[in-house]
Amino acid sequence: MHSKVKILIVAIAIAGVAGTGVAWGVEQGAFVCFLCPTPPNQLEKSSLVSFLFNSPTNVTLSVRNTGPLAWYLVSYRVYDGSGNQYNRTSWSGPSISPNSLGNATVTIGTSCGNNCIYQGTQGAFSQFNTGGHYTVDLKTSRDTTFTFQVTD
Repeated sequence: MHSKVKILIVAIAIAGVAGTGVAWGVEQGAFVCFLCPTPPNQLEKSSLVSFLFNSPTNVTLSVRNTGPLAWYLVSYRVYDGSGNQYNRTSWSGPSISPNSLGNATVTIGTSCGNNCIYQGTQGAFSQFNTGGHYTVDLKTSRDTTFTFQVTD
């Protein structure tokens, strides 16, 4: 019997005994998992229900958790149409249970103060402007990023 076939048979036998459904494809050198669970960050889902600009430096996004796992938000990034951005890497956003609604208040400019890192042309994006289009990335504790578009 060919050595590659022996290795594949042994791997399948071990996987069958262990009950994991794992096999190693020798020819392709690929790891295949038939029964492995979906990673938690792939189960995190959301939808933007609404948003409200509370001030020129503050917007609240109403977000629905449409996935099977609860998640909470830990950081955000806001981009303007020119690529200027505010990044808040440490943030206590809402915790949202499945099929529940949560409000994420995102601040920029003077409302964010020293909590945000600004990248871009100095003074080009200090507030939300009427008619402006913005991208908001919300990141969960499992490193899933939800991206939403908002217009003032």
